[in-house]
Amino acid sequence: MKAFRAFTQGMRQGLKAPGLLLTLYLFNLAAALPVALVFRNILKSGFGNSMAIERFIEGFDYAVYQDFLTQAGPAMGAFGSLVFWVLLGYVFVSTLIAGGVLTIVGGESEKFSLGTFFAGCGRYIGRFFRLFLIFAALLSVTMLVVGAILAAIFSAATQNATSEVTLVVWGLIVGSIAVTVLGLLIVALDFAKIATVRLDLRSMLKATGQSLAFIIRRLFSVVVAVILVLLTLAIGTVLYFWAASAIGMDSLWALAVVFVIQQLYVIFRIYLRVALYGSEWALHARLTPSPEQASAAPVSVAPSEA
Repeated sequence: MKAFRAFTQGMRQGLKAPGLLLTLYLFNLAAALPVALVFRNILKSGFGNSMAIERFIEGFDYAVYQDFLTQAGPAMGAFGSLVFWVLLGYVFVSTLIAGGVLTIVGGESEKFSLGTFFAGCGRYIGRFFRLFLIFAALLSVTMLVVGAILAAIFSAATQNATSEVTLVVWGLIVGSIAVTVLGLLIVALDFAKIATVRLDLRSMLKATGQSLAFIIRRLFSVVVAVILVLLTLAIGTVLYFWAASAIGMDSLWALAVVFVIQQLYVIFRIYLRVALYGSEWALHARLTPSPEQASAAPVSVAPSEA
């Protein structure tokens, strides 16, 4: 199956560039560290030296929660604003580094080079930023239309509902459809970036059209490849939570071990993102030959008639 071969190739590709994983980990750490430090200061100002935080960690305590909001409410508002700007910056940085990641993933060299990585970032940042704007507009319009259609379907299906089960079932159905449409558009953005790098496209509207056409024509293979990566993520997530809960956090050594496991889980998610790019690249290369590959393909010549 093409999708499974692309998945295994992407998983191997992710393991070939540990330097790339480390670089992406440092990017994530640089983005998350300021938020973590600010949140730590908010918790410290809200709880101070109170032992209430231990009650809050053991289980949700509404009284403790209310007291915390009273003490640190304004700071939490500022923290929410910080998170918004950090997420906006993260989207920009992700757009910036995508060119470097795809340059490494699709490159023929077995060695990771920071020079090659940053050269790829600089080469494609303008084109990928235009792609981001195109897909942001496309996503907004599509989700508005799909949302309106699904809302009408949900309203019609549950108009005479006599049980909450009906509401839950239809809520899950329309929610699943919305998430699927959203996911396919995000994957289409990936393929637009891949087509831009593989085929050196200059028109981002052309890249968008090609990626959407590719998704429609190869829907089964694309969905299977993505689901395989998501299943791997789900298995790793279950193992992570099992290990963290089994170790507990009742001593300094246990906290240190859990912290290490958390960082390994972050690296694991980064690895799967690179592996997803690798799987998508392999699928695109297998099903969409480049102009060089197409021109090198043998051409059959019909025998001349006597």
